[in-house]
Amino acid sequence: MKTRKRIPLSLLVTVIMSVVLLLVDIGLTVFFTIRSYESTTNIIKSKLVENATTIASLLDANEVGFLTYEDKENNTERYQKAYKVLSSFQTHSSSENVNAELAYVYLLVKIDGKIVFSVDPSDDPGEFLKEEPINTPGMIEAFAGKTSLDDKPYTDRWGTLYSGFAPVIKNSGATSEVVAVVGVDVWADYVNSQVASSAISVSLVSFVTIALGVTLSLSLTYVMRQRLNGLSKDLVALESDIQGLVGDIEAPLNNVVDFEQEIVVEKEEGKKPIENIRAKLTNLHNEIVRYMNYAEEQASIDRLTKLANRNAYSIVTKLINEQIEKGELKDLVVAVYDVNGLKIINDENGHDIGDALLKISANMIKIVYGTENSFRIGGDEFVIVYRGNEEEFKAKNVECLGLIDQFNQTNIDYPFEISLSVGYSVYEVGQDKNLLDVFRKADKNMYDQKNKFYENHRKNR
Repeated sequence: MKTRKRIPLSLLVTVIMSVVLLLVDIGLTVFFTIRSYESTTNIIKSKLVENATTIASLLDANEVGFLTYEDKENNTERYQKAYKVLSSFQTHSSSENVNAELAYVYLLVKIDGKIVFSVDPSDDPGEFLKEEPINTPGMIEAFAGKTSLDDKPYTDRWGTLYSGFAPVIKNSGATSEVVAVVGVDVWADYVNSQVASSAISVSLVSFVTIALGVTLSLSLTYVMRQRLNGLSKDLVALESDIQGLVGDIEAPLNNVVDFEQEIVVEKEEGKKPIENIRAKLTNLHNEIVRYMNYAEEQASIDRLTKLANRNAYSIVTKLINEQIEKGELKDLVVAVYDVNGLKIINDENGHDIGDALLKISANMIKIVYGTENSFRIGGDEFVIVYRGNEEEFKAKNVECLGLIDQFNQTNIDYPFEISLSVGYSVYEVGQDKNLLDVFRKADKNMYDQKNKFYENHRKNR
């Protein structure tokens, strides 16, 4: 009777573990793809609400709810102020093919019980105080005084969009009234593309991991078998009485003794294929995570405030230093803004409130100076690299501080008032050898202002 040859136990164990690892990786791929979809969608939607709330806090409730046709026709100061705040947050005009964070930013009011468009800085605005938008659940909740978000996209004449809303509330003594609602839209296609991109990235990484895992498993299995065969030949040549052990290794492994002998041989070689597979897969995952963290750190935008970060500041520093060296730089002002009392806010209200203080402060800086000139280089420190003369900068600084005063006077949502210490320095041709020289003077002036602030607020400190 012909004896059926059995699969060696070492090979069988390797194959089984490879299959298990493959199934685990497939399961992780599905899990992380689903989590990526949910996370990406929630992040984008939460940004809508955050932007709507920030914009609403910057608008004057005593003005925006009472704009008239005459305000728009004559382009009055209060109309201009509302228009400027709204337009500063809009990413682009009206191209659905552009992957933009905010497609539209606009103001809604109620006239005779009907919701109509008010200020709308887009290229294709809703007709002022006449055109009625589709009344979505989120929009209706906002007019009831609640910041809200539409869970599903709605299609109107501008396209298919997700929308977030925040009320602009006027307080009169003990009563409050919703005088207007800020609406922000993002393209549904943009949301879907971001979700798809995230899912594809996760799937691609997982596919590469699985492919490498299978390849490593097969390669290690082959190498292990080759090593065992070579070891068997060496044992036969060295000592004849080891022939039985070599035969046991090469023959079917049917009992505990044979298995233990095989393990001994593998330990002598110092190789554990199953552990090697897992170790290499773990190393691959770690390398991917390390690369993603590196790429994120090298990005030019600060994740919390959306201002340019320290890396972007280093690039600008290099360019300006080259201009100074060539004698091409003329007008330049460097300013340092520092948030007062951030530590106290964090200690008393938590870091979420402290982050809100930083984000709102950064938004005001961005409105006045633009993202390309504003940098977050530390926890509560912002640097402005302003290409203009001192008088122009002073006007900008007054505008920035005015926005802060307006926020502090109308703020009802946050348990803080914004206070910034500012110091600036003007580039002096022939004296300042690089941007760092200008920055140091500005930083010193800022700390002088900060010390004066704390001398006047010792109790709060």
